[in-house]
Amino acid sequence: MANLGDKVQDLKNSITGEHKPGRWEEEAPHHRTEWEQRYGSAGGRGEEAEPAYRYGWERANDRQYHNRTWTEAEPALRQEWEGRKGRPGWDQASGWSRDAWNKTIQLREEQLRAVKDTRETGAVTVNKEVVAERKTVDVPVTHEEVVIERHQVKDRPASGAIRPEGEEIRVPVEAEQARLKKDTVVTEEVQVGKRSVTETEHLTDTVRREELRVDQEGTPRVRDARDEPPTRR
Repeated sequence: MANLGDKVQDLKNSITGEHKPGRWEEEAPHHRTEWEQRYGSAGGRGEEAEPAYRYGWERANDRQYHNRTWTEAEPALRQEWEGRKGRPGWDQASGWSRDAWNKTIQLREEQLRAVKDTRETGAVTVNKEVVAERKTVDVPVTHEEVVIERHQVKDRPASGAIRPEGEEIRVPVEAEQARLKKDTVVTEEVQVGKRSVTETEHLTDTVRREELRVDQEGTPRVRDARDEPPTRR
């Protein structure tokens, strides 16, 4: 595989029109790798693209196309390719030929992509426990008391003689007595559930990118062709 310095030199050659001749067998591994990186994930076979890559490389090194950009040379290349009944058709082959013509360098950069995984961060257990406390209840109670009233009366004959054992009156006395009875009642209901809460987290990392650097030797004329209009077909 060609190193970055070789790729940069190839790009300078494609811009200035100066192509260094070589052997396709030496260039082919680079273009096969390039096809795998750019198109391999879309399916297909690299062998189908190799004729178009070779055609673009050979014509880029042909002296009649020196100092001509792809846009300028493409109509003639299309005519020749279709005249020789090249496969695949030019609409598909032109992209591969252009890659070989221009010695394409891909500039890559890393981009951050947030990936969310759900994991358990904890658990909440809800249960009941019995708590004992002392309470005092005020209850009004009623009781009976014996009331003795004494009144002075005028002397009058007694109903009987005085008895040695004397005489007594028994008065039953009643009173209310309070006692505690405990009844169990429901004082509250608790419902337990979950809800989703969305919040924003700030994630930071370092990303890298590739930047093109062109090293010039001598005083070649270099023109940036990024703004060239697309080829019309």
